[in-house]
Amino acid sequence: MLYRIIAFVIEVAVRQFFQRISVSGAPPVATGPVIVAANHPNQAVDSFLIGATFHRPMSFLAKSTLFSNHFLAVFFREMRMVPVYRARDNSDTASNQEMFKDVVARLHADEAIVIFPEGTSSEERRILPLKTGVARIAFQAEVSKDWNANVVIQPVGITYLSPRLFQSSVAIAIGEAIAVNSFRTQHDEDAQAAVKALTAEVEERLRALTVSLPNIDLQQDIERITELFDNQQDMRERMQYIADQVTKISNVLPQETAALRTEMESVSKKGFELGFFGVGSQTMIDQPISTARLVVVLFGRLIHLVPYYATRIAVAIYVKDPHNLASTKIGFGIVFYAMWYAAILIVAVDFGIGGYAACALVILVMIVGDKTNRYTDGAVVYFKQLISRIVSGKNSPEAYHQQVNEFLEQRAALRERLIEITEKYRAEHP
Repeated sequence: MLYRIIAFVIEVAVRQFFQRISVSGAPPVATGPVIVAANHPNQAVDSFLIGATFHRPMSFLAKSTLFSNHFLAVFFREMRMVPVYRARDNSDTASNQEMFKDVVARLHADEAIVIFPEGTSSEERRILPLKTGVARIAFQAEVSKDWNANVVIQPVGITYLSPRLFQSSVAIAIGEAIAVNSFRTQHDEDAQAAVKALTAEVEERLRALTVSLPNIDLQQDIERITELFDNQQDMRERMQYIADQVTKISNVLPQETAALRTEMESVSKKGFELGFFGVGSQTMIDQPISTARLVVVLFGRLIHLVPYYATRIAVAIYVKDPHNLASTKIGFGIVFYAMWYAAILIVAVDFGIGGYAACALVILVMIVGDKTNRYTDGAVVYFKQLISRIVSGKNSPEAYHQQVNEFLEQRAALRERLIEITEKYRAEHP
């Protein structure tokens, strides 16, 4: 029961954190034993997204250091997490034998297991060499059931537009399931070779489901360009296409590439100064903000001031590694916002409001909070433009709305420049 409640709360929180979550590919395996093998670019957020996508109870392999605190260990086990003992954590790797038995038993009970076979979380947009744990667990589950366990491995690729930013986008690509018993003949002939072959198969499919940068040094450039075209087609496919094109063009047109990088940095810096996230349009620029929506946002922000700032303060205190930023934001957000809604419910009942009416009030506050998240960034721009018109006057070059319009023009020009360079490359290299 606790697992289902927490899972529901996490799904709500994740869908609030991201502006868009797109899911494509094969349908998630809904029944039977399955190992979900996913890339791992964003710490615990990856687990949250997979849980929200599959909609079935799932067990998660997690590093043993998370279980060092007794009370947290009890909670994590209740949340179906299984400790993995890694040498890099100075843990006793012999304990992994018990982990293997535990996971195999869960598969025999037709459960779903989530494993991140890269073995670590990395924001680099490429698949790291996979560990063999997925294949070894899968084969052990099949062999111990005389190859009748019907275990499948389903690869899942997760691609973030901006992993750390609130109200960004994420694309989840689900691959076709791999039937482990299809490797039976190879396993009977050479078990080690079969483990390597299955691991290679999973790795190949994961690469096809994620963005793989030929040149990791171009990652920031590719992310910025992807943001510029954020309102067009599938984000993952678009980023991979951009990555391939930028890699080719940077090798052939180095001067144009260097000039373009300088221009992108300038526009991005200007965007941040104005309150935008880089040069992208994902949340602020394209939102149709009206006065009515501005009022909703202001009311929503006011009524959520306590949990909002409590979360910000907690994140500022506890986040030492920026890679943990999104996970920590969601974690503290769940705690503080849940406490806030519970407090509103208690106060409403205490003031004599009936139980159903009090629950309806909390739901209304939550809906307002959702709209606030969706339109806050656009409302900030709208509000600043409105104030600048009142204070500075329409013709003032210092007016905020004037600066925003200039930024939008620079962004549009940058997009055109990118298209020009691409066409120049294609003309010279048909």
